[in-house]
Amino acid sequence: VKPSSSFKAYHLYFIIFLALFPSSLTFNNPHALRASGVIILYPMVSAAGILFCMQFIKSQKVRYAFIGSITIAVLFFSTKFIYKYINNWDLKNASHQHEIVLMSEKVNQLKNDYSNIFIQNMGMQEYIYIASYCGIHPKDFQKMNKIYTNTGMDKFKKMGKYTFYEKGEISKDSLNKADKNLIVSNFKQESFELIDSLDANVQKFYFYTY
Repeated sequence: VKPSSSFKAYHLYFIIFLALFPSSLTFNNPHALRASGVIILYPMVSAAGILFCMQFIKSQKVRYAFIGSITIAVLFFSTKFIYKYINNWDLKNASHQHEIVLMSEKVNQLKNDYSNIFIQNMGMQEYIYIASYCGIHPKDFQKMNKIYTNTGMDKFKKMGKYTFYEKGEISKDSLNKADKNLIVSNFKQESFELIDSLDANVQKFYFYTY
């Protein structure tokens, strides 16, 4: 923008729109990360609309009433959406594997009692959730003994005392009897002692010891 030229507000809105528009054409839209850019645009457009309407209101009392009504409406709909989000599993999960979060939090409660923890692969990259919700410091993560393959995304087989296994890979014969083992799966196993379970809405988890 040249110093001598004027830069209208709608020019800025149009530029922001152009910055966001390509993402709307990408594969698998809508996407939470792609859509997050509108968080900047929507409040600006809303504020512009309010200021536009204010130009036609001459009475100061009516202006106060207008702003007060908008404030009440924003608070009402914000509260309504937050309440709906907290109490709606589909919104809370939104393909972000919230059930794996709940499973990891349960593992975090039990982890100190076991020398080995076996977690069935039931989603994508469970190791990230375990590292995040089981209190593994980044420095400790770097030092951990890790076994994994990379096929575009890291697929972990082992991370410290955590082992990630496919259904059917774990049996009494594959475990060291001298160790205290925690086994997490999404199906019932008669060969191990069930100590807890977790109903995570879309999936049920069973926690066994051996």
